[in-house]
Formats: sequence, structure tokens, C-alpha cells
Amino acid sequence: MAARNAAVKPAPQRWQDEAALGLDVAVTFEARVMEAVVADMGGRGAGGGAHRPLLVVNLDVSDTPADAAAAAPLALSLCRALEAAPGGEWEDEVDTICDAFEAETGRPLLYTICYY
Repeated sequence: MAARNAAVKPAPQRWQDEAALGLDVAVTFEARVMEAVVADMGGRGAGGGAHRPLLVVNLDVSDTPADAAAAAPLALSLCRALEAAPGGEWEDEVDTICDAFEAETGRPLLYTICYY
């Protein structure tokens, strides 16, 4: 997987760098990674009163090329469903969207909303 990643991106992505980009959704693929993201967001706080929501979703995936390839379209499907929320307001529809995803795929999700 490391060789594939090296061909796809110039360097490993660091959450610490990406979180400053104004993300709406962060998808993790291991519960421990989700916990680290949520802990980091909690440590950042809302600062000067900007309360931007960040949906952190975990879709557990075994660390194998086959499982990663199978999970990629699922993660994309979830992100597209969130993006297609009425009025672009995924915050109001996140429970419905995640419940529908779980029912359609049989894959449980763990998710929470952080503010920064």
C-alpha cells in the first residue's frame, strides 16, 4: 500500500496540516484514528468564536489492499450523500444519511460532530 500511495500523492498527509483547510467532513478507517482526530479537534477549541462544524466519521476497514479498495467507493458514496443533503445542510440530515448508509451497505458507522 505504501508503494501505491507514493505513486498517488507527493507525501504522507498530516491531519495537523489538513485540518486548517476548512474541512466539512473527515472520514477515518480505524476507530483509534477517529479518536485521535476528535481529541485533536477538542484541543483546538472554537478559538475566536468561529464555530464551524466538522463531521468525523469512522468506517472500519481492515488494513489490506482488497479491503481498502472495497471501502473506497463506500466512503465516496457516503460523502456524496452528505453533499447532496437538502440545501447543502448535512448537519440537519446526518443521522438520516448515516442510517440509510448503514441499512444499504450493512457497514456500521461511528460519527460525531466537532466544532472549530
